[in-house]
Amino acid sequence: MKTPLSILLALAIAGAVAATDSAGQQGVAMGSREDAQKAGHDPIVLETIAWARMLKASCDIGIPKFQERSAEPYTKWRQRNIYTIQQLERNDALDSSGNAEFRLTPQKRDELVKQMENLSPLERRNLEDTCDELIDLFSRIAPDPHLSSPEKTWATFLGALKDANRKLAISCLTSIARRNFKHSVLEELSDEKLKELGNSFTEFHITMDLGDIREAVVVLQGEKAGMIYFQLSDKEWKISEM
Repeated sequence: MKTPLSILLALAIAGAVAATDSAGQQGVAMGSREDAQKAGHDPIVLETIAWARMLKASCDIGIPKFQERSAEPYTKWRQRNIYTIQQLERNDALDSSGNAEFRLTPQKRDELVKQMENLSPLERRNLEDTCDELIDLFSRIAPDPHLSSPEKTWATFLGALKDANRKLAISCLTSIARRNFKHSVLEELSDEKLKELGNSFTEFHITMDLGDIREAVVVLQGEKAGMIYFQLSDKEWKISEM
């Protein structure tokens, strides 16, 4: 059974991030030979890096100029993970090796081309957002200390709004939040309106701790209250809903 594109994209991002964190917890550089041996016996690490490769192929095919924009960060990410990726590339050519779902064979590429050609406008926009996040992943070497807690993430996000720094604001959001907030707010409002929005929040309080999820209430000028949710992923807290 084929994996739907929307699920593939979601798993690719989540899995690729998990692979980076798994390597960090082991205290092993992903580019080392020792890691290659570990990855060979750790299907989670191997499969999650494979998902990142699969997603990049989708982005290269479906998003204009993505390959050019991602070239430098991808090259560095590939070098950090070189031995694991080489193992995957050897498996690509072997029909009987590894899980077929994660092999980037010529047939798989052909299937991706057909999928990209048949995307709806909404699916294409979602793919663009996911591919932008993939570039962030390739560029990321360590967790961002500015996103190490919900409070720090919120402060970073507000600072970005006040500076009309759209790129920094987007980095504080999960994929789903990016799709909603980016297109409805960040791309619609002028710099001045973004600054006004950033200055309109007067209070912030964590109201519920659900482990990897935190709920908070924010108060705007005029005493209007709203809920906001944060999600922990790879040691970074990002806004998942607001």
